[in-house]
Amino acid sequence: MTAATTDRIRLRDIVHAGFKGLPDMPIVLRGLWNLATVKPATALSIGLVIERHAAATPHATALVFEGRQWTYHAFNAWANRIAASLAEAGVKAGDSVAILMENRAETLACVAAVVKLGAAAGMLNHQQRGEVLSHSIGLIAPKVIIVGSECAEALASTPWQPGGEQGALYFWDGSKAAPKGYTDLVKDSAKRSEKNPPSTVAVEARETCFYV
Repeated sequence: MTAATTDRIRLRDIVHAGFKGLPDMPIVLRGLWNLATVKPATALSIGLVIERHAAATPHATALVFEGRQWTYHAFNAWANRIAASLAEAGVKAGDSVAILMENRAETLACVAAVVKLGAAAGMLNHQQRGEVLSHSIGLIAPKVIIVGSECAEALASTPWQPGGEQGALYFWDGSKAAPKGYTDLVKDSAKRSEKNPPSTVAVEARETCFYV
C-alpha cells in the first residue's frame, strides 16, 4: 500500500500510475498525451484543459483503445455525462470517489469526471483482495465507489458492499447487468447532459488523486 499523492496531480501522473508496469497493454494514448505535457506553471485543472482542447480541436483524436477511439469532443462529453451522474448522486468538491477498475479507457473517463467536480479520485489496486483492499478503500473514505464488472470478485472479498454500514454509494461499469444496490453508470450517464459542469472552472490545478 502506498500513501496518498497530492498537490498538482496532472493527467500524466494518472496515466503513468494507471499503466506503469504494463508495457504490453494494447493501449495508445495519443491526443491525451498532449494534456499530460501541460507546463508545470499552468493554473489550469485537468478538467478545464480537457474542455479547452475539446473546444479548440473537437475532431482531433484524444484516445485510442483496443480498436475504439474518441475525439476530444467525444471524450469530454463522455466525462461530462459521468460527472453529471456523480453530481446527481451528491458528489461535490472535496469528496472522494474510489475507482476499482482495470486499466481501460473507462478508467480515464471516470477520473476526468471526478476531477471536473472538484472531487478526489481514489485509484484502487485491482489486484488487491480481502483485508488489504478493504483497508485501501478505508484510507480513501469514499462517498462513491465505481466498480468495473471485471473487479466484482475483488470487491466481494471485502465488507464494502451496497447497503453496508460504511454508507458509500455504488456505481457499476460493465456489460453485465448491475447487481442489486448498484447504479448502472453506463445507463445512467447515457441520459445525462454532455455540457461542461459549472464546477470545472472553480477547480484549481491541484486535484488530489490517491493511488492505493
